[in-house]
Amino acid sequence: MGVEIQDRLGDTETNPPGTESRRRIVQAERFWTWALLFLVVTGILFFRQPSAIRHPAFSDEDGLIYFKQAYEQGAFSVVLLPYNGYLQIIPRTVAALGSLLPLQFVPRFYASASLLLAAAVFTFFYAANFRRIIARDPVRWGVVLLFTVMPNSDSLMRVAYLPWYALLFIALVVMMELPRGLWQRGFLFGALTLAVWSTPVAVVCLPVMLFRLWRDRDRRDRIWWTAVIIAVVAYSLTADRSVLWSFWQPGLVQSIVHAIGYRVFCFFFFGSEMALPLLPWGWQIITLLSLVLAGACVFAAILMTRQELPPPKTKTRISWILLYLIIALPTLFVLRPQWIPNFLTTGPEAWTWHSRYFFCSTLLLCVFAGVVYEAVRNWLFKSRARLVFAGILLLGWIGLHTLGFRLREWQVKPAWKQTAREIQAAELRVNQTGHREVVRVPNAAAIWAFDLVIEKK
Repeated sequence: MGVEIQDRLGDTETNPPGTESRRRIVQAERFWTWALLFLVVTGILFFRQPSAIRHPAFSDEDGLIYFKQAYEQGAFSVVLLPYNGYLQIIPRTVAALGSLLPLQFVPRFYASASLLLAAAVFTFFYAANFRRIIARDPVRWGVVLLFTVMPNSDSLMRVAYLPWYALLFIALVVMMELPRGLWQRGFLFGALTLAVWSTPVAVVCLPVMLFRLWRDRDRRDRIWWTAVIIAVVAYSLTADRSVLWSFWQPGLVQSIVHAIGYRVFCFFFFGSEMALPLLPWGWQIITLLSLVLAGACVFAAILMTRQELPPPKTKTRISWILLYLIIALPTLFVLRPQWIPNFLTTGPEAWTWHSRYFFCSTLLLCVFAGVVYEAVRNWLFKSRARLVFAGILLLGWIGLHTLGFRLREWQVKPAWKQTAREIQAAELRVNQTGHREVVRVPNAAAIWAFDLVIEKK
């Protein structure tokens, strides 16, 4: 089901009889392959943090912001309410849908919806439209599986962190070949607009969108990219400027180098657990190692530029676009003045602090690795020794990431079922007496526990 099959089944008028039925068979096989991949990815992600569904509870902003505001102010009336200075339509929409369910199911719905959306974004890269990046379907399948074990994945199972999956979706779309069908383009534009209007970091992808607008010759493609660019610019104008830019601060350059070098390149190549012992050595050795790893990626991109890849210009552009996104996506967050000190010291916070800011870059390095693999695949398969050595390296590298496979679990006491019963009992009393009551709601992170105000409705 590679590119060759797709080309052979191109135009039914120029192909022999039976081509249409063969195309349908290929499409059916691809659908079931995609469905299987989605189930596998969902299962792996579930086992990274099973307590989120086995012991449902609110975590971080899921309770204090999204559930509390939806409950007290009206679920669908707060969909366009900004938080942290910008709109977050996707998390707000999930919270609004959760409010339609019985109270005891809400935290489990939050976790399940977040899990399914994460799996959907990961398996999206298996689409045939990404053959311009990685031509072989099995290689893209492998990249999708690598997504599931990467570090910096604390966004998993949290509604509040869905914007990070939205950002990954945006980064993938700006590199893909646009679909030809009108309804497919409309659906993609709608999904992309929701993603864009849920994270201010989409503005980092704007240069790539402008590049696509400039390079694409198809009139429909240019119209599509123009509409997307307008959506990004319009959303940026609604956001708090401090979210998008900060003025120069002492230590800014060092902080950016430390943060991206350590939390992206060191985490990707060595895994989070193996990168931890680097901290006692200090930023000097970490910076040197980070520059070596980043330099290796740049060297790989240069090699792909020099090789005659099919088509060489497309592969060259993709490799450099990927490197730009990998380095640029976390920058907006490191630029915030209050966070610069975290990456000027080598304390524990430099290891565990806000992993989600580096989430997309780690995953895009998987895509970059897939692009490099396709470039050297023929060279690898010419020698059994090379192939065996590469296989051992791959298994060893995956093994490093399995050390940090399980994410932080939570099991809140009292359990959510008991809290839900307290809320429902308070609702009955309030409806009878007309006096409002307050119920304390626990959180997986104790500092995010909150008081829920219950009033007569």
